[in-house]
Amino acid sequence: MKFNTRKILTLTASLATILWTSCDDDHGHPHDDGHGHGHSHNGKDDHHHAQPDNHAVHQKEGGPNGGRLITSVTPHIEFLLMEDLKILISAVKDGKVVPVENQVVTLIGGNRSNPTNLEFSKDGDSLISNESFPKGKALPVIVTIKSTQESDPITEKFNLDLSDCPECNFKEYACVCEH
Repeated sequence: MKFNTRKILTLTASLATILWTSCDDDHGHPHDDGHGHGHSHNGKDDHHHAQPDNHAVHQKEGGPNGGRLITSVTPHIEFLLMEDLKILISAVKDGKVVPVENQVVTLIGGNRSNPTNLEFSKDGDSLISNESFPKGKALPVIVTIKSTQESDPITEKFNLDLSDCPECNFKEYACVCEH
């Protein structure tokens, strides 16, 4: 079997260009939710592309308890990691917590080689995970939400980044900044 060095180099260069270009939309930061959390630019930790004056203009809505607001379902869902590492899911309408009705929520996340599966049960007006989430600073999370038992599932994927955002005082996973 004879290798053609020119073809291998061309293929390698093409692959590198594709990978570089795919990250270019979010300034070289591979984030699945389009938010550049916990990064630096040009080797400096300028955090907001030298535009801190427009910070409030680009904010998104946060959850009423300081959690991540998932807006792909109605009513919206707030995802909040509590101190005991259990996850609290609350329904949110017009910026206020309302009782969870028929929503079904499951979660898989944590260590990719040994993921944790969480189910939720009703606790007052909210849902709480049956177990604690594993410890870690930035672990992947896949949340599946069904408005009713019969409805099609909505899937949300993000990193549960527990670093503090220096701008909005939320944890990075719940950050309301557009940085």
